[in-house]
Amino acid sequence: MFGVGTNRCGAVWKSISAASGTLLCGMTFFAFVSIKAQGKPSTDDFHSLLQRGFALHEQRNYADALPLLERAWKLEPHDYFANLLVGIDLLRTDRAADSVPYLQEAARQRPKEDFPYAYLGEAQAHLRRYPEASAAYERALAVAPASPQAIEGAVGFWLERFRELAAQLRATTKGLAAEHRLQARSHALNDPARQQLLSHSAALDPEAPGIWSELALADIRTGNVADADANIARAFEQNPADQRALEARALLSAMRGNWIEAVRALGTIGDASPLVLARATAGWPKDLQPPTSVVMGRRVAVFFHCTRIPEQACDGAEALSVRSSRSAPVATLFKKQRWEAVVAAPEPSVGELEGWYRRGAAFGELGSCASGIPSLERAASGRTEQDIYTKFLLAWCYAQEAGRVTRDLQQQEGESAALIHMLRGDVLLRTQGNSAGALKEYNDALGAHPQDPEILERLAEAQYESGQFAEATANARLSLSIDPYRFSAMETLARVATEQRNYEDAIPYLEKIVAHDPRDVSAQVELGTVLAQTGNPADAVQHLLPALAAGYPDEKGSLHATLGAALRKLGRDAEATQAFAQARALSQAYQSSAHRGGDEK
Repeated sequence: MFGVGTNRCGAVWKSISAASGTLLCGMTFFAFVSIKAQGKPSTDDFHSLLQRGFALHEQRNYADALPLLERAWKLEPHDYFANLLVGIDLLRTDRAADSVPYLQEAARQRPKEDFPYAYLGEAQAHLRRYPEASAAYERALAVAPASPQAIEGAVGFWLERFRELAAQLRATTKGLAAEHRLQARSHALNDPARQQLLSHSAALDPEAPGIWSELALADIRTGNVADADANIARAFEQNPADQRALEARALLSAMRGNWIEAVRALGTIGDASPLVLARATAGWPKDLQPPTSVVMGRRVAVFFHCTRIPEQACDGAEALSVRSSRSAPVATLFKKQRWEAVVAAPEPSVGELEGWYRRGAAFGELGSCASGIPSLERAASGRTEQDIYTKFLLAWCYAQEAGRVTRDLQQQEGESAALIHMLRGDVLLRTQGNSAGALKEYNDALGAHPQDPEILERLAEAQYESGQFAEATANARLSLSIDPYRFSAMETLARVATEQRNYEDAIPYLEKIVAHDPRDVSAQVELGTVLAQTGNPADAVQHLLPALAAGYPDEKGSLHATLGAALRKLGRDAEATQAFAQARALSQAYQSSAHRGGDEK
């Protein structure tokens, strides 16, 4: 679930209400006093209605707060607080589409407040309007870069999108290859696990853009020089302008003492994309330096200078600055990996999906994920030839942004310890699958906020992933007792019940999740699976068949086998036979690929 969290206000606000449960710290004590003071004449005037509605809102009684707040809004339809509170409570009562106009009006009234943008991002994300959601969260961070709410909302959105995109990638063989590539990038450059995952990815999808050069670099850094040579050759066969292949060639040439070739390759990178050359300094060994007699251009000289000193001390920006030339069509510039020239081109038209893909991919290659995400989301909104790679780049960029903002937050002073712990836990759990590390972070966060339903539901998820089912159940239930709209807590309870074969217990939670978001295909599949286990084949088929027909991931074939069994019970033998055949094919393909690539998990 996307969300902007719960209250982490300062001491002044806590003196008014120790359990606010909202993120309205920005209203401040003085604003609240102003509302209260003006609300004396009548129980039906604007300020009294707003005050009474806000009191219920603080108690998380959103359903009862709404009628009062809506009556207040009718009296003052352009009031910031009325629009913000109505928008939030509509969102909290599962009416995201209705909430958007109110949140937009609140943002218009106070464009320098982050709260409307953060909640607007949550609403748009729930509606799967991801370009709009990403823009809203970026706007919240732009107007309040140090705001805990803006940071928590944006990071939560990024990590949930990462999880969703990674799951979608596993729907096809090529997508599975991309998902392995994502996993590889979470490992250090010289980690053998990185090389193994990239090798598996290349075996599953040898045509993936840039896979062979990325694998070649991993080969070099793990000492596999022979394979590196072969993979560099394959990379150049795929694209003669592959900059990572040029980097790998430069690295191998330098290691072999062929500095003329190394300098030539680095110079070619710098001519096409100076910023890519600058970024390549991070992976170049500090002790691998050319003799003083080697002749090189200024850009390459700056490159080697930057490899010898701490990264933060090197300022080669001017020397490596770009001179973009748009003497060729954007598609040609993209093929030649002239990334700066691609992003300097005018934005594509609204429906030009391939253009948005190229623009977003170029920003991603330049390390500017914040700029690339909106373009990639626009490209992902429709089917394109680069659909898999679009999702791969999007997932990677979301993980990068989450990590960056979390690291930046640690440098800030103030009462951010609990938020830092929670976001660290999110990054560990979502992007690295490190449930043990996430558990420690969530427990540290919970120490500061023992009754925070958001931390409790996150802790429950990490406990489930660690096999601590009893603890996960207890914390998920506690989260729901505080806030009954915590759908991630419901999901954890359903997963625990399913894991323990208590299928009947899982059904009510899954039904609520599906009712909350009928487009949540994962929930549809989970509900279909437990219905099949509880003797409801007709209902099981209703949930499973459309999802699998649309390409829902079933790597091992088990879901098709479940569907086949349900179809057979209904007497739909021909469809059952087809489902079982697909199950066998998927199972065999999985076993074959696991045998070729090893068990990377």
